[in-house]
Amino acid sequence: MAVRARFDPVKLNYLTLGNTVPHLHTHVVPRYRDDPAPGGPIEWAQIFSPAPVPEAELQRQAAGLRVLLASSAIPLAGPPPQARTGRRAGGSAAPAA
Repeated sequence: MAVRARFDPVKLNYLTLGNTVPHLHTHVVPRYRDDPAPGGPIEWAQIFSPAPVPEAELQRQAAGLRVLLASSAIPLAGPPPQARTGRRAGGSAAPAA
């Protein structure tokens, strides 16, 4: 995963949330040995640094993640597998449209 390769955390937390708008979004939170709650749950307020990360550094990190994602063999988006193969889970052919 790009976040693991770029930031080298001890582990990653995934927070997947649904809102009143019909969509899901996920926060990927790298965790480190020196974070406020190593190995345990972390409070939302503890995720943020007291000092903001400079814009240039954020842009550098984002560019590095884009490079890693672009070189990944895992497709990031696309139609579900049955739409790509014409097969449903279990091997039966999808009905003709």
